[in-house]
Amino acid sequence: MLFHSLYAPASGVYITQLACTLDELRVDPFLRAWQAVVDRHPILRTGFVWKNTPRLLQVVGREVGVPLEKRDWSTLTPAEQAERWAAHVKADRCCDFDFGRAPLLRLFLARVERASYRLLWTFHHILMDGWCLSLVLRDVFAIYRALCQGREETAAGLGPPRPYRDYIDWLQRQDMAAAERFWRGVLEGFSTPTPVALGGTLEETTGYGREQLVLDEEATAAAELLVRRHGLTLNTLAVGAWSLLLGRVSGEPEVLFGTVASGRPPELPGVEEIIGPLLNTLPLRVFLDPGQSVLAWLRSIQDLQVEMRRYEHTPLADLQKWSGVAAGRPLFDSVLAFESYPRPESTLAGQDALAVRDVWSDEQTSFPLTVTFAPQAGRLKINVFYERARYGRAAILRLLGDLAGLITALVSGVAAQASVGDLSAPASTADDLAELLREVAFEERTIEGRHEETA
Repeated sequence: MLFHSLYAPASGVYITQLACTLDELRVDPFLRAWQAVVDRHPILRTGFVWKNTPRLLQVVGREVGVPLEKRDWSTLTPAEQAERWAAHVKADRCCDFDFGRAPLLRLFLARVERASYRLLWTFHHILMDGWCLSLVLRDVFAIYRALCQGREETAAGLGPPRPYRDYIDWLQRQDMAAAERFWRGVLEGFSTPTPVALGGTLEETTGYGREQLVLDEEATAAAELLVRRHGLTLNTLAVGAWSLLLGRVSGEPEVLFGTVASGRPPELPGVEEIIGPLLNTLPLRVFLDPGQSVLAWLRSIQDLQVEMRRYEHTPLADLQKWSGVAAGRPLFDSVLAFESYPRPESTLAGQDALAVRDVWSDEQTSFPLTVTFAPQAGRLKINVFYERARYGRAAILRLLGDLAGLITALVSGVAAQASVGDLSAPASTADDLAELLREVAFEERTIEGRHEETA
């Protein structure tokens, strides 16, 4: 993450932003709560040193203040607030952090009414992963509630934090020789990254785009019933669908892509409470055997992922060296992530100290194509983040349609006891694409409306 951020400054890579509207906010205790959380968790006081040192070091400061920018927009019209908000969010994403100076986070608070504020929390992904968002926000609002009630922050009911260094200690005790043997076996004979050539016309050549498709409740329920009945997971179903799609666009009998692992070892007590970057991106190699039954194929994928968990702490740089892929060439061009961690929206929605609404978050990776699956409110959401210099919007929308079709095809294939070679997903027709465009346009209008409200 550090390399990519230094390599492409002002690109917004690995910058995460979370925004919301806070009604009836008391600013002073709110800012004191944020400072208390930074004081509480060492990773939030961390900077990095790599110049004139034999290796990269994390440096934890004893006292680190929270950077805050405040604005009063209460006299502006809603349209003027929306314009300023959109401009600030865009500029803030491209404003780099000084990695040698903690903290690698900042707050922006804009007053829009008498006691209503819009918050933008920006931080670098090198500090923490998605699992941590809810943990940090939980602590902030617990301390805020205590301060508003006239109690000290230490009376917020929070236990002692599990420091990130405990995970580092665990990491340094792992058998890397065993990890190397495992991964060399997984990657043996693999020398060419799986191409993801979608074709189509490029509408833009800079920046990153994001498109979303949401499976309806019926399709999601059918998928959930399938995995429960056969001891599978929705993650396995998503991996199967993405593997089939990659096989079709690449024409290869086997595919390899990145998968995001939580990196939270169950044998480390209290690991679910650690705030820091524990996740890792690992290569997943899938063979597309047309004669294998769909159910057996999905189970083999799940078995491999379970085995990979024992070695999910392995650095991606080492995996690259242990593969047959030429040095300097990425091991994979696409990444799949299944987001099953607590969502920050649910944490914020449960606050009783103040009203929280219009929650919105966004992030950007360094990979050309990232696909995320997230079950929310009885529906499976599929997001695609893509590099506009390589993929056009129409091609991404077609990909989303095909991916949804493959999820349905896998469910039907298991029920029919079909083989992998028998699977077929409905091709994206012009009508399908037009419908997707209408759905995405509606989603964009909804998001823009939320931004205006949040502004």
